Amino acid sequence: MGGMLALQWVASFPDRRGMCDSIAATLKHSPQQIAFNEVGRQAVMADPAWNDGNYYGGALPEKGLAVARMVGHLPT
Repeated sequence: MGGMLALQWVASFPDRRGMCDSIAATLKHSPQQIAFNEVGRQAVMADPAWNDGNYYGGALPEKGLAVARMVGHLPT
């Protein structure tokens, strides 16, 4: 979904489109792919070490990231 976000930035900020070279973005995602992505995000945010994404000097949300990676490897 990062490639789609980059394409949205190009659409939102056309004066900066020369700064983006998307080589692996898809046209659309299925509802199942969107759901898996949300489950992964929720797994990271549910980790006690998430700390709103502020990791400087603290622990990383390793367990949440591990669960998100497992979900990301499920066949679609």
